[in-house]
Amino acid sequence: MFDTLNFAVNNMSTIALILYVLFFFTALMVRYSSGDYYDSLPDEEPDIASAREKDEKLAFIVGGFVDQPENAMKHIELPGYNMIAIANDVFGFRISQYRDIIDKYSTDGDIAVGISVGAKAVVESDIKKQILINPCTDPLALYDKHYWPAKIFAPVLELISWLLGWLAFIPFIPVNGNHFSLAFFADQLWAIGYGWPIPSTEADIGIVLSTEDEFIDNRVIMEDFNEDTPDNITVLEIHTEHATIGRKEDAPKYQAAINYLLK
Repeated sequence: MFDTLNFAVNNMSTIALILYVLFFFTALMVRYSSGDYYDSLPDEEPDIASAREKDEKLAFIVGGFVDQPENAMKHIELPGYNMIAIANDVFGFRISQYRDIIDKYSTDGDIAVGISVGAKAVVESDIKKQILINPCTDPLALYDKHYWPAKIFAPVLELISWLLGWLAFIPFIPVNGNHFSLAFFADQLWAIGYGWPIPSTEADIGIVLSTEDEFIDNRVIMEDFNEDTPDNITVLEIHTEHATIGRKEDAPKYQAAINYLLK
């Protein structure tokens, strides 16, 4: 017994290193394998099945920066559509997972709504009807005061979240009545600062921009989409700040724009 205790004491640093490696790599496996979880929507599948039985159309909602889609759409109605909110979770934020969900479950007649950075997933999907709310799809559209912090801090936070292992999954960041993990926050900031999704040339794309957007230069967004999808794009501008669709006072403006795009 004493020999075992002495071994443990004498090799404390080695044991600590082994435990950290296990701590790190198991978290790494969970973070990468969370795509297997996202390949299905366990909470939403009954709603999807019920809507299909009733021959109802679906609207897939991808939320914006540190926000849940349910919160963003709480004052919005999509007449004729059953809203399916693709919930965010603590294990991170990967555009490809949200895109794959839309492609897996959507059929002709369905739509997808992407808000802010969530619009990247919608743009990359194959769904034929897309509504993009203040799309944060191009890092170059960010004003300088937001562009450089995203470029600089995204890699730093990503590295920290990876090194923290399981601790990065703790939802301790309070925003809009929800709590988000560092892994999720870092992944979203990375998605904002890096990557240029290519819009579908076959999709019917409706874009809602805000005249008082404090994060995004709308001119860059319009140039992007007019260049890639000039014949199948409709752009509307409303008098709000960036992605304030969840605010009760601004929701009617977004609702009017969405209603127009759904005609």
